[in-house]
This record gives sequence, C-alpha cells and structure tokens, in this order.
Amino acid sequence: MGILGIENRTENWKTVRYFKPFIEDEALRLCLAKRLGASEGTNQNDVRIELFWKGMRDHLHGLELDRGNKGRNVRLSRYYGELADIYPCWFRDLREKISSFAQDGSKFNNLNEMNYNIAIKNFETGLGTNLVNTEIDIVLATPDILFIGEAKDEALLDGTGNRVLVHQLIRQYVMAKILIEHRRCKREIVPFIVRKAPAGKEQLQVKFLIKQGWLKKENVLCWKCVKAIAEGKEACHG
Repeated sequence: MGILGIENRTENWKTVRYFKPFIEDEALRLCLAKRLGASEGTNQNDVRIELFWKGMRDHLHGLELDRGNKGRNVRLSRYYGELADIYPCWFRDLREKISSFAQDGSKFNNLNEMNYNIAIKNFETGLGTNLVNTEIDIVLATPDILFIGEAKDEALLDGTGNRVLVHQLIRQYVMAKILIEHRRCKREIVPFIVRKAPAGKEQLQVKFLIKQGWLKKENVLCWKCVKAIAEGKEACHG
C-alpha cells in the first residue's frame, strides 16, 4: 500500500517500478532489447536505458554549452530553423497521410490548420517548441537502434492540444527521427508501447504507426510481458 494508505496510480511511478530491473541489470536490458528487435550480435554492455527522456532538449542544451553559453545565455531556439529544415525531408506529406487515414470506420479528428503544416506562420517556432518538450517514457539505445517506448496505464493516447505535432506517438517518432538527423548519427528508430488492452480511438495512433512501417505489431506489449522479461521468464506478447 502506498504512502498514507493511498495507491500511487501515476504512469511514471508504475513505469519506474516495472523498468527498474532493466536499469540495474545489463543482461535483462539485453533481453528486453532483443525482444524488441535488437541485432543478433548486440552485446549486453552495448545497451543503454533511460526513463522520461527529453533527448532533443538535452541535445540542444549540450550544443549551447559547447558554445560556451550557460545559464540565461542558453538559447535553444537558435536551432529551431535547422530542425524545421530537416522536417520536410522526412515528413513533408505527414499531414495528408494523417488526414486521409482511416481504420475500421475510425478517423483522426479534423486537424487544425497548424497541425503538421509547414506552410503556416511560425511553424519553425511551433515545431521546435514541440520537439524540445517531447518526453519519451523509456528509451533503449544499442549501437544501431534507438528504441522509443511509451507507457500507458489508465490515461489514453492524446490527440488534442495546441501543438503543431498533436498526436503523442507520432510526435515522439518525429522528434527521435529529427534528433538522429541533427546529430548526424545513424540509428534506426524503433517504437514500442507498454499498455493495457487497447480501447476505442486510442488504437488509431497505433494502427497509423503500424501502417507507416514505424511500429511492429509485436512491439505492442502488455505490462505482464515487461514483468515476465524482468523476471527472466519467457516473454509474452501484448
């Protein structure tokens, strides 16, 4: 039972509890990475893990430190133009793909003018702000793959808000891809999800990522599966 007899129902707390074994044990990290599709020759000391990762923010902050800028002199926005230049190289038609996507009679809500639209005023600022504020719950890195994981328990996958990149899973993939390009490092981006059984429109983002070839069906895991891997038991599929 939690503090004062109150159960802690936050997804962050559950994520820490379930993924703590992988932080502490290199062999378990390798098992998880292989379950998600790591290369056969991957060694356990080659697998890194972090939770609640804001990769773009910290990458740009590091660039500012390299320039000798600290404290109030840190200006992440100076890089937003570079990020906006990368976006259309990989995602020029992303808005149209989302608008036209439909599965089992479900469609995404009508997009606002700003969503994924490189033609709007201040797109550069909106995109950059979204990218530096994008957090990924679980990240595993091997020499050739960046695994990006979203953990969901009771909350649904969002698709609302005043953002350029309005859908959570899509936003995370876009951030990771642009980050890799900006750092000029060759890594495949492999998303995964940990959650309870899908429900309603929450499944639409998942189906979209699968349709794009970004997400593999077998990388949609349940919490029981993560627990089984952490205990060294045979992994199950979510």
